[in-house]
Amino acid sequence: MTNRQSDRLVDVATSILRALKRPATAQEIIDFARSQSAFDGIAGGKTPHKTLNARIAVDIIKNGDKSRFYRYAPASYGLRESLDDDKHDNNYKKVFIGTSRRKQVSNEPVATVRHSSLRFLKSDGLYTSDLFPLQLLNLLDIRYIDRKFAEEQNDIIQLVSYACVQHEDQVLAFEKGRYTSDNGEFIGKQSIGLGGHVNYYDLSLFDDTPVGLKSNIIRELYEELYIFRNHFRHGIQSISFHGFLVDSSTANGRKHLGLAASVRLKHRLELDTATLGFRNLRWISSKKTPNSFNHFEIWSQYLFRHIQRMSESQD
Repeated sequence: MTNRQSDRLVDVATSILRALKRPATAQEIIDFARSQSAFDGIAGGKTPHKTLNARIAVDIIKNGDKSRFYRYAPASYGLRESLDDDKHDNNYKKVFIGTSRRKQVSNEPVATVRHSSLRFLKSDGLYTSDLFPLQLLNLLDIRYIDRKFAEEQNDIIQLVSYACVQHEDQVLAFEKGRYTSDNGEFIGKQSIGLGGHVNYYDLSLFDDTPVGLKSNIIRELYEELYIFRNHFRHGIQSISFHGFLVDSSTANGRKHLGLAASVRLKHRLELDTATLGFRNLRWISSKKTPNSFNHFEIWSQYLFRHIQRMSESQD
């Protein structure tokens, strides 16, 4: 589906929500479109509901109160214009505000692989993308299962994004606060990695990665750093995958496979906005090991060393 087609799909969704006079899920909107001859051809393809869900979600994140849509419930959307309509059912005039997944474990369908399928990752460290490209995931049996169930299974590894933010030769660093769901294991730790569980809703025709990694990273940046809301359209220069992160030294590390990446910015962010999950946001040089390096979480140490080597090779 081209960008023009997907824009048309969003316009059609607007028309359908007006006709329904109530919020609806992306799947309901697609089903309605397919039932109406006026919308022939607009809901083609195998997963148009995923495309529509992703486009509406990004529109809400990017435009906030100026978006034409609002989130009525998880994965259910209404038209913002109806909130000011006296004839609109008051039961639908509520805006859903999701709680951060850092505070409590949600039951979203997350991407997982069997522990036994990762035997080629024999030791802890960062397995670089030149030898271990992200497309390796196409060879594995990736399954999307409820996160709460995955947390209880010792033979299941959950896929999580772990992206640092870069501008020129600087990397964004911060300290993890208490608003997390990692059982307190990383509270107070220094870090350069932002991200979270890769889930079913990250899959999108706009993402050329096997598990919607780029969509996941952008979504997580918006959720974790409010300053990205004003930086989205022109601020991101590139998103690059660096490799797989493996750590058997911590309880969280044994349950997760990190997908290490970096988000390179065109312009330097002014760090005047904090979030509940992070403190002491600051820029550090990628060419110089910080004095507090031993206080960084292990994935951050692996990723920083990798970026440092890349910086040195470019000099």
